[in-house]
Amino acid sequence: MIALVTFLLAAFGLVYAVTESVLLAGFRTWFAAQGVLAEVFVNCAYCVGFWAGAGIQLALSSEVSVRVLLVDPVLGGCLVMGAIAVVRAFAPEGFLQGAWERERSIIQALRSGSEADR
Repeated sequence: MIALVTFLLAAFGLVYAVTESVLLAGFRTWFAAQGVLAEVFVNCAYCVGFWAGAGIQLALSSEVSVRVLLVDPVLGGCLVMGAIAVVRAFAPEGFLQGAWERERSIIQALRSGSEADR
């Protein structure tokens, strides 16, 4: 149980650092400038959460097998995404709100741009 809590706290820390923290604001700006998908990714807590969970799961692995290299990272990523969804459902107003608002505005701009192209 302690390992699960530690895993989730580490993943939540990475998600917050990448999507919200002032410390990585410069990185967020630079990465978002690399393209539309990069901009959506760096502002998507679910996206960052999946890859944070997968990366942490791989880093904690001590063996090499198909399960460890393919299945466990996917399960770890999905676990973090699910935990973010649960916390988001019960969290106070404003929790990780900046990332969700930025992601929503980017997606709306993409949709309106593609509709204008039609």
